Amino acid sequence: MDFSDTSLFLNEKEKCYLCKDGVIRLLSPKDLSVAYCVSDREKMIRTMNACQKYIDNICKNNGFDTIITKILEIELKQNKKPMYLFTEEEISLLLKNGDDQQNNILVVDEYGYVNLIQDISIAYTYPVRYETFIARNGYVGENSGEETAYNSYLSLLYGWFNYLKTNVSQFIDYPISENKDILVKNIKKYYD
Repeated sequence: MDFSDTSLFLNEKEKCYLCKDGVIRLLSPKDLSVAYCVSDREKMIRTMNACQKYIDNICKNNGFDTIITKILEIELKQNKKPMYLFTEEEISLLLKNGDDQQNNILVVDEYGYVNLIQDISIAYTYPVRYETFIARNGYVGENSGEETAYNSYLSLLYGWFNYLKTNVSQFIDYPISENKDILVKNIKKYYD
């Protein structure tokens, strides 16, 4: 790899994509029909890990000890209307039934369902993810409070609305103070 090649330094609007034929190419937004796409989360994670392992091996075989940062990322694109809109009660139940001995993340999947996951390494594969609830802090489990559920609900609504509006995955790391009814009303426009 020759990092002195200035063509490697792309501006914000230029991105390289893994294409269906296995070649990585610089594509414009109008050329994405040739990009490799998967709609199964498990396959997406396996593909990402295989690509990263391949790049790591090339670097190792050429004398590089480690890659300081991951150079690959998954770009989520919504291609169907959402099917469901999560509720505050569901979040409350997820938090109460969660394991406070583990780190937990609330996420919204591509269909509009909320989940509580412990595998932090796959959180980026969801359209919306909330900050991590660190183990043994009482935000998850039988001691989880209604305030945590309400703040999480508002924040996830806000993130879900922004994802639907921009088609860009969202990370929310603090409680959002928005009007719940206005958010729900704006979100429902994307379901029609």
